[in-house]
Amino acid sequence: MDGDETERSQSDGPFSRAFKATEIPAAGIAETIEATGEQRDAVAALLGIVELALFRVEFRLISCGLRKFRLKGQFAADVVQNCVVTLDPVQNRIEEEFDIEFWPSSDVERMESGDGPQDMDVPVDGPEPLPENGMIDVGHVAYELLASALDPYPRKPGAEFSWKESDGGGGDSEGDKPFANLDIMLRRNDPGLS
Repeated sequence: MDGDETERSQSDGPFSRAFKATEIPAAGIAETIEATGEQRDAVAALLGIVELALFRVEFRLISCGLRKFRLKGQFAADVVQNCVVTLDPVQNRIEEEFDIEFWPSSDVERMESGDGPQDMDVPVDGPEPLPENGMIDVGHVAYELLASALDPYPRKPGAEFSWKESDGGGGDSEGDKPFANLDIMLRRNDPGLS
């Protein structure tokens, strides 16, 4: 689909593919988008991860009538994060499906307040309000889904955090310092601390 068929807009986010809701064709939009190297670097920096080697989104965006829209698809991402124990890099493939509906803000408010019609067909996860500018940014949605899917405590296989209890004798040996191992790891990964 070329740019004449639907208006696309760039947002302020690192990965954007936006469509004007009022210009989505009757047949909908089906595409696969993939982040460029520059976009992947920007996403990785914002998410605080070491590397984002792949970020691809396959989706279908359709109108459901009554100014409601449905975005359904899946994304795949190859991420590298630091292990929380050893600080070594941990590679992970994240693949998730999504199914999101966008409704006018007034309909979302009515549904949330219980004032909507009793036969209102509400999505399982609830609808998202259609942005005020009328643009549905598939790239930004995928970015938010990736952010929520990241492992907050990535761990290298076999990595164990060992805690050595002090004997309470007040000694100064490395074994008596509970954070000695952490200090050693930090100095190994940042020579400037030595």
